[in-house]
Amino acid sequence: MERVVTLTRGNQESTTLTSFNYINGMSANLSLRWGGAVQITMRGIATYSGAVGPSVQFAAAIDAQESVGHVSGNANADYRGFFSFTHLFDNIAAGNHTAGVKWRVSSGDTTGNLRGD
Repeated sequence: MERVVTLTRGNQESTTLTSFNYINGMSANLSLRWGGAVQITMRGIATYSGAVGPSVQFAAAIDAQESVGHVSGNANADYRGFFSFTHLFDNIAAGNHTAGVKWRVSSGDTTGNLRGD
């Protein structure tokens, strides 16, 4: 039987950090009895405020592994966009892990936001 951990909403509304960090409320500790694969799927609406060019980025993560950043938009200030991604982490060892979704902005003096409604 496959086990599923479901997180339905983060409680962090914005970030100005330029390195990936877990979104508050969008990570969980899990224990694998046997090694195997872990799949992370996320979808949502994000906004970005700042200069033209930079973006808000999302990544599935387990422990120190991160998927390629998934960009919600790379447009003018106050961009709003829907994002959706799935990433499969293979060959995860048995034991305790932290997994979830991380985010960042690609440039300083900008803000990434998650829509909470």
